[in-house]
Parts: sequence; C-alpha cells; structure tokens
Amino acid sequence: MKKSLDRFRFGRPGIAGSFSDSDAGILTCDDVDALDLIEVRVDLFSDLSAEYLLERLKEVSSLGKPLIGTIRSADEGGVGDLLPDERIRLFSVLSEWVDIIDIEIRSELFDNLLSLTREKSRYLLASFHDFDKTPPEGDLRGAMEDAYERGADIVKIATMVRSREDLMVLARLTLDYSEKGVVVIGMGERGVSTRVFLPMIGSLFTFASVGAEKAPGQIPVLELRRLMNRLGG
Repeated sequence: MKKSLDRFRFGRPGIAGSFSDSDAGILTCDDVDALDLIEVRVDLFSDLSAEYLLERLKEVSSLGKPLIGTIRSADEGGVGDLLPDERIRLFSVLSEWVDIIDIEIRSELFDNLLSLTREKSRYLLASFHDFDKTPPEGDLRGAMEDAYERGADIVKIATMVRSREDLMVLARLTLDYSEKGVVVIGMGERGVSTRVFLPMIGSLFTFASVGAEKAPGQIPVLELRRLMNRLGG
C-alpha cells in the first residue's frame, strides 16, 4: 500500500531549502519560517565521518522541519565520487534522522535504499537530473513510471530548460503525476519560473538556496517565499 503523502502537503506551495555544512549557523528565523523542508546535501559536506554527520543532523533536526537526506552522485550534479559502500554507510546514518531519502532513479543503489527506507519507515524519493537539457517527454514518463513501479513514494524530475516547449513538458508532468507524488523543477535561467509556478499546480515542493546556490537557477529561500506569497500561493 502506498504511503500517504499528506504530511508533505503544507497548505501552501512547499519549499525545501538545500543545506550543506557550510550553511550551518546562517539560517535566520525568517528563513526557517519560509521553509517547509530541509534537504541535507551530504555530498557537499567537508567531513564525511559518522560523528561529524551526526552533529550536523542534530543541529538541523532541531529546526523542526522534515528532512530530506541526499548524497548526490557525481553523475547527477554531486560533489566527489563516493564508492557504493561508502554511500550506503552514509545513507544508513541519515536514515535514523531524515524523513525522506533521495536516491537517483538510475542508481545501482536504488533497491538497497528502497529496503532501507522500508526498514526505517522512511519515504523514498527517486530523482532524475539532466543538467544539459529536458529529455523527450516520453523518456521522462518512462523513467517516472519505472520508479513508481519499483516502489518510489515520490519522484523528482529536474531538467535544464532551454525552450517554451521544455516548460510545457514539465508542466504536463506536474499535472499528470500530482496525485502520485511528484517534484518537478526546471533548471537554468529559463527554468526559474518553474520554481514558483509548478508547486502551485501540483509539485509537492521545490528547492531554494540556503547560502550558496546548489543547482542552476535556485532562488534564495526568502525571495522565493515572497514571490509565492505575492502570487497568491
């Protein structure tokens, strides 16, 4: 039976703040109020020891927001090139603290992380990133259907936007999969509008920057929340 995603429907367009250890201490009370979730980008951490990771997780969990644990692969925008066993070790630490574990749809670790999330009663977010283009719509739908069929609770699609048609593809995916649990983001300058608009039509949440931008086109969290509020989100 598919888990309910009601806890990630916030009564307003959702914003997840991308957080690394270099951002520790810079979050203001206004930032925290504007956020709905916090994404912990472990691949950006300066220290990957279990002790250091636990300290940072304690800090960020004290903010009282649902947490997404991410150790992004180098192939999909991550920093470093960790071996599979090392990623599994870090995900195991994360699983004790986070609400959602994010693993790439194409990762060899998908099934391992699915088992871990089921064991720990967490949610699995299956992600797909293309920093060069928006692939054909049929290819994206195929990847999404595969991820849901394999057990993903949420599917995230993040692609580079280069045309009006790319925007239309992402909007259609959002509308068609909103009931299943989807996060859709357009990257780059032409994709900035998707970070405001798509959460208003069905994307569970979008991503904003806390500190340094961590993906092309990310908007600082306070700026994004003001835009959403102004547009009635």
